[in-house]
Amino acid sequence: MRSSLFLASSLAAFLALPSATASAQSLMDALALAYSNSPDLNAQRSTGRATDENVGIAKSLLRPKISGIGTYAIQDSSATLGVDANGTNNAHPKNIVTKTDNTHPATVGIQLTQPIFTGFQASAKIKAAESAVQAQQELIRDTEQTVLVYAATAYMDVVMNAAIVALDEQNLQFLSEQVRASKDRLQVGEGTKTDLSQAEASYQSAVATLTQARATLSAAKATFIQYVGVEPKKLSPALPFEKLVPPAMNSAVDISQREHPALRAAIYNIDVAQANVTYAEGALLPQVSLQGSVTHAWEPSGYLRSDQAQVGINVSVPLYQGGGEYAAVRQAKEQLGTARIQVDVARERMRQIVAAEWAYYASSGTTIAAAHGQIAASELALQGTIEQRNVGERTTLDVLNAQSALFTARISLAQAERQRAVALFTLLQAIGRFDADHLRLTATRYNPSEHYNAVKDQWFGLRTPDGR
Repeated sequence: MRSSLFLASSLAAFLALPSATASAQSLMDALALAYSNSPDLNAQRSTGRATDENVGIAKSLLRPKISGIGTYAIQDSSATLGVDANGTNNAHPKNIVTKTDNTHPATVGIQLTQPIFTGFQASAKIKAAESAVQAQQELIRDTEQTVLVYAATAYMDVVMNAAIVALDEQNLQFLSEQVRASKDRLQVGEGTKTDLSQAEASYQSAVATLTQARATLSAAKATFIQYVGVEPKKLSPALPFEKLVPPAMNSAVDISQREHPALRAAIYNIDVAQANVTYAEGALLPQVSLQGSVTHAWEPSGYLRSDQAQVGINVSVPLYQGGGEYAAVRQAKEQLGTARIQVDVARERMRQIVAAEWAYYASSGTTIAAAHGQIAASELALQGTIEQRNVGERTTLDVLNAQSALFTARISLAQAERQRAVALFTLLQAIGRFDADHLRLTATRYNPSEHYNAVKDQWFGLRTPDGR
């Protein structure tokens, strides 16, 4: 009777799953922290701000260039004069005269150069810079999605490994009761030393498994801190993103072809490459600029003054510059071809990823349902085996095997639920919708256009918009 009570209590403890309690951290909380604190994402944003400045650099090619000029010199000169009446150099020595001058000429002025025609190079440079900004903004979104997927995966890893540790602890408790029951049965002559040895062996194996599970959970928590920035507390396994999944795989593929930031960045890179071709061809065209200057010159010792103003147009027509300009055009055209190929590569890669992740996500529901069915069957099998063992029809080994099957089924369910969640995250990333806006994260949004608009037309200033 005592043995049966031990078995019943241990079975109830093992079959009970940990109930969901109010969590201090939800998945949405973790993703909001990752969005705000990720070093990888912040580094990509900083790269974007640096890329924004290329537009101002390109626009400077059309702006006037003004410089101040100034000179100051000390000049010493001497001249020997000695000629006869006929203008020859055979003058008498008494007629030779030496004249020495010491002057300090100085000049100050302002010079202005205004480009008029740059062979379309300036406009091409501006177009390339603007397209590069758009491509970089898409790469920020792509990095944002990657960071959020890593954080969400780390979150689910902690959830899964915490569940596995709880199951291991319940399993250890169950086996501990089995060891006690085997000892009691041995004392009353209902069991054997073999039964006790088998129970103790299973118990020691469970101790090792629990130790390993706790180590794995610690590693998962460290990864969580890496991507989220805080220690995990009570985590909820809820998945609030199911509604973002398209109704069919074809729809998911179409969305990825339109919205995925990596693909959109590749398309903008075509515009960059096309503008670079125009820029390279501009080296073969004339360059026209307007130049003007105002100068004031004087010689202090002689009290000489002069002012000069000058305005003119400079025209430079390249004839032959060594052939490098032709190579640059050919190179730019090849790079344009590469950019177009990269778009095709990105399209096919997105199509393959969406198809694979859709299959994983769709099959995960079946896997979870099968795990639930396996658990239900294993529960009945364990309970029946215990009852048969109590009447002498089964052995302790049979009970341990049945319990192991149930434990494995529980572990499989925890792993399947984690796999379904990760498949959901990566599917949404593959279609370009695992970002802060689509997930509606409660975090202050980073808008790269704000910095771009602040610097694109700035003519002067050393400070960045944030005051650095």
